[in-house]
Amino acid sequence: PRAARRFAGRTTAAVAARAGHWRFQEALAGLFDLPPAVWDWAGARTTLCRCEGVDRARVERALDDGHAGVNAVKRNSRAGMGVCGGRSCLRTLAALSGAADPAPMNARPGIRPVPLAVLANRVGGGGAA
Repeated sequence: PRAARRFAGRTTAAVAARAGHWRFQEALAGLFDLPPAVWDWAGARTTLCRCEGVDRARVERALDDGHAGVNAVKRNSRAGMGVCGGRSCLRTLAALSGAADPAPMNARPGIRPVPLAVLANRVGGGGAA
């Protein structure tokens, strides 16, 4: 019982601290909202996803093809598939797709394709990869 009370005291403080951090994040989020007129400045060749080099024309083509929502645009344009995982372009894609709130993109696995020859060399004890 004593350890449980001590644990409860620690978790209560941690939960309160986390709530404070979330309030701070919510207050900051409004500072990063794009003004509606920003789309008047962005042309077809304006890069929206720096990691993958996806421009506005490519994203709009995906939207015109009926791919609604950030995950569908991601699958069909590669925007958000880069190293940052959409942290840089998510709000932009959400704004262009008409999403009221940028829902998280589906996670990108932290793996990379490996040539079969490399696997064969490692499994068979052959040469170095």
